[in-house]
Amino acid sequence: MVFFIEDAVPRLCEQLCFPFYAITRELQARYRPLLEPLGLAHRLHLGLELDLEQAGVRYQKTGVEVDDQLRTSNPRISAAGDVIGQAQFTHAADHHARLVLRNALFPVPGGRVSTLVIPRVTYTQPEVAAVGIPAIEASKDPTLRVYTVAVGDTDRARTEGETEGYAKVIVDKKGHIRGASIVAEDAGDLLAPLTLAITHKLTMGQLASTIVPYPTRGEVVSRLASAWNCG
Repeated sequence: MVFFIEDAVPRLCEQLCFPFYAITRELQARYRPLLEPLGLAHRLHLGLELDLEQAGVRYQKTGVEVDDQLRTSNPRISAAGDVIGQAQFTHAADHHARLVLRNALFPVPGGRVSTLVIPRVTYTQPEVAAVGIPAIEASKDPTLRVYTVAVGDTDRARTEGETEGYAKVIVDKKGHIRGASIVAEDAGDLLAPLTLAITHKLTMGQLASTIVPYPTRGEVVSRLASAWNCG
């Protein structure tokens, strides 16, 4: 069972078609002491608590306003992580912090938020993981193709009794991966090579030439590459 704040439901539905229960505003107020430690209500009264206006830092209900290099409206102050209201993941906050330090100490081109490829994982059972563009966007672009394989078709899944789940990739005409999603046991781990491929612009052909140990759940990526090879 997974709970999401009401405003996030439409966006999540587009990316991850998975059962959930919405937290209404009434419930959010009632259970705020529980939600705050989980990081779901961290932006409430943000400006009042930190007195950001006095510091010349602009903010909205969604979080602190930053540019593509995570600089606020006060050029001497940067913001990173959940407070900016973007990707709400610990791994995203970690890379935001790295980017801030890089830009502060080694101001070279390329240190921008828009260049980050941030995977998304919901730790349900089974896990739901995704990276890049969602399948709903691919359906609107005739230059993209979607390939799907059943995770249960791998020998490791069979031996573990895992019959449910799938892996999906969105590929452009040149074989580059534009997006991927996996619903399976340890889906977050399985998504890693696909995230690497998107980050470094690897092709499905390069994935197909990679030898994966047998029998492992990682074979699902090889099966995706084989599906692409077969057209």
